[in-house]
Amino acid sequence: MAPTVRCYAKDTREHERIFAPARLHFGATKTSIAFDASVLDLPVFNANATLFPFFEQHANALLVSCANLAELSA
Repeated sequence: MAPTVRCYAKDTREHERIFAPARLHFGATKTSIAFDASVLDLPVFNANATLFPFFEQHANALLVSCANLAELSA
């Protein structure tokens, strides 16, 4: 499945070049990208092992933040 990209940019040519063959939608109220969950299982060939602990910590902090927001809105 090709990702879907939403963007509010006016000149779309560079986005179309970079994200091809993704389906692009312009004029959106927010910028986002969605892809099939199976992509998460693909290896990252240029991964930086030195930065992994930093990203792991950041991801965990985001999860905690999201959980806190969910509790506040419940």
